[in-house]
Amino acid sequence: MRHVQATQAKAGFSGLIAAVEAGEKIAIVRRGRVVACLVPHEPKLASEVLAPLWDQTNSADNDLAPPSDLRPEPVSSF
Repeated sequence: MRHVQATQAKAGFSGLIAAVEAGEKIAIVRRGRVVACLVPHEPKLASEVLAPLWDQTNSADNDLAPPSDLRPEPVSSF
């Protein structure tokens, strides 16, 4: 992970965005402390995010259920 001073990041933001698009991870530093990170976006499906919750069928707090494989019924027009 490359570290960049906040003032340098402000001056060369478009270059940093290009580097992140290429897969690089960049830490923005202010006064020697990391204050932000630029990382490539990794889109996830809702099913990937919620799958661990669906696996916890024993939990009393879990009221989530996995979606059925049935297609939704069409909505009638008025």
